Amino acid sequence: MIPLTVSSKEQVQVVDWVDDDRIIIVEYSGSTYKIVEYHLYTGVREELFIGEGTFVQGFVHQNKRNILIHSSPSTYEAKLELFTLDGKVEYTYTIPSAELSFSWNPVNPFKLLVAAFDESWEYSTYLLDLQSNQQKELKGYPPFLFLEG
Repeated sequence: MIPLTVSSKEQVQVVDWVDDDRIIIVEYSGSTYKIVEYHLYTGVREELFIGEGTFVQGFVHQNKRNILIHSSPSTYEAKLELFTLDGKVEYTYTIPSAELSFSWNPVNPFKLLVAAFDESWEYSTYLLDLQSNQQKELKGYPPFLFLEG
């Protein structure tokens, strides 16, 4: 394996494995972040996407074809971006929130259950269908649910 080297000015988060040879990482500094695919045995880094805003967290769907990035363009706003592994943005959703919790459907990468909290910890729960670009507010649902197939 070839060690990953990064600039001392950047922070790096390993998001997840794509397969036995590749990982997805996010490099961020200030208000810019880069989604990078790193090949462990060749040392090749492929920049998939460069984004603006404060990077919060990233996930690779269990289908190993989609990446979800949670960033924060401002203090009380969250942005979710769904990408393919070649860096194509398939969906972007911005929601007012001080904190965000979500569950990604393990079978369908286009479905997310999202709980958006405000600064006083009041919350709204939404079901997002990324494929049809629809958001449905779920009144009366607790914030920490899990989606199943």
